[in-house]
Amino acid sequence: MDIATLLPFILVLGTAALLWTFGGRDRRIRDRLRREQAFLASLPPRSTPAEQTDRLALQALDQLCSASGSAPDVFIDLTGFFVHSRWNAADVHHIMGRLDDLGFAHQVVGPYYPIGEYRYRATVAGVRENMANIGRRESPPGFTINQTSTSGPNTTTVNSPGAQTNVHHHQSQEVTFSYGELSRLLREEATRAPQDVADTALSHADALDAAVANDAEESRDLAVGRIQRFLLTAGDGFQATQALLGLLGN
Repeated sequence: MDIATLLPFILVLGTAALLWTFGGRDRRIRDRLRREQAFLASLPPRSTPAEQTDRLALQALDQLCSASGSAPDVFIDLTGFFVHSRWNAADVHHIMGRLDDLGFAHQVVGPYYPIGEYRYRATVAGVRENMANIGRRESPPGFTINQTSTSGPNTTTVNSPGAQTNVHHHQSQEVTFSYGELSRLLREEATRAPQDVADTALSHADALDAAVANDAEESRDLAVGRIQRFLLTAGDGFQATQALLGLLGN
């Protein structure tokens, strides 16, 4: 057979393949829309106030980042968190949907989405927002930090509503661990990091400084743990901070 004889068959087969491809895609879209409509219709009334959605969404984001070590794009199963929080399916849909709308977290998309496992991943923007929120939450009113460095010892001055503390570090060759020094090194090394990494590092430093100034031991230990997890994924450039953490056995 010559090409002229085969051409009609080729055209028919090509058209059939196109119709099958686009027709199948349209069916999948329709099936997904039907699943979403059925899912929304099956939701019970919310058990949490609608005006608390943003606050609860930030709590869920904090749990997600804590479980993932503040590493973006790591899927975490939040079923236990939802059960502990006593959120029903409608609460989860609206609260986690708010994080999705803001681009802070996304649910795993399976073949039966939105019905499926409660697995989510924080985005880079979500991790950055969570760190900033920790700093805002743990900073007491009137809290400020001033740092100076001369040819002598480094000095960190912490001004809080109830006290002012001066801490001196690095005298001669001796290295004495302090949380202020950990924060200082983290800030210093952040200046040489990419902007998104630097923003996260600075938020961690803010949270640690706030906890130390407020004499909140539990918050301080949590902040140090977050810094440790951050360093696992921060890449090169934080060697001094990592070495200082080693003095804590972390």
